[in-house]
Amino acid sequence: MVNNPSEPYSIKAVSKYIEQICFDVEKRITGHSVVDSNIWAKANSVRHAQTIIEIVHYAKKKNNNRLRILNASGLSCGHQDFSIATFLREQTDINFEWVAFESPYSEYLNHNVFKNYVSELKLKLILSDFKESIEPYHEDDNMYDVILFTEIAEHLDNSVLLRSLLAIRKKIEAYGILIITTPNLVSLVNRIRILFGDGDRPYYGDGKRNYEKGLYGHIVNYDLKRMERLLQDIGFNLKKAQTFTYGNGPIENKYRLIMTKLIKVLSLLGKKLGTTLFIVAEKSDDMKKIPFQI
Repeated sequence: MVNNPSEPYSIKAVSKYIEQICFDVEKRITGHSVVDSNIWAKANSVRHAQTIIEIVHYAKKKNNNRLRILNASGLSCGHQDFSIATFLREQTDINFEWVAFESPYSEYLNHNVFKNYVSELKLKLILSDFKESIEPYHEDDNMYDVILFTEIAEHLDNSVLLRSLLAIRKKIEAYGILIITTPNLVSLVNRIRILFGDGDRPYYGDGKRNYEKGLYGHIVNYDLKRMERLLQDIGFNLKKAQTFTYGNGPIENKYRLIMTKLIKVLSLLGKKLGTTLFIVAEKSDDMKKIPFQI
């Protein structure tokens, strides 16, 4: 077990436990080199550890070890679903059902390693084209205790985002939680980029080829204030809203690596300076509507 008497599930311990799974996905499914897979695994395992700890905390707080969990953001090559589901099965007494939505255009669906993980972990996979569907979760009538909407908001245009969040609100149990992560528009690194006249770096995969495939890269960025405003308009109340810096992927030169590590340390000085937003929200009837304006 990764338990520690003073801090039962620390980010460091949890991320270390799931790092090998993240590496396996990056190497065997995504196809990165050993070096790059190691770098991505260290970064992604820290990110997923945040979500794991929040799920465990929710189960203990509600005294409920039987959870329905929906990954409403799609498997997206699997390191999130596979690492989180493995930890919950092997390191906790939480019994859960896991459903994940995925784009029918995903190139990983027919990958044998991907399919083996889905089968071994007993994950239910449902295909849905978020861009085209009026009801993106229409093929599932269940209600859920925990819904993940992580690392997906930045890939969706505003109408698809709102449509997805409205559908999620219908599927979440009373006192259930919605967990959102997405890149932070006003992170320290983005502020430095903009200071030097570069406002383009946070965006990619927003060109003609992505449009034709119906799969965008990072096309939208949010800060805590805007994400809170959108969630309150739909009917969610924020229980936790913070930022963190989970690491980075491969860096092509030593200068950028040094700068990235320096920025990561400096980001700890401000609550809103981390590279990633981490939000936990509950369904609420106290909606703060955004006025109609054009």
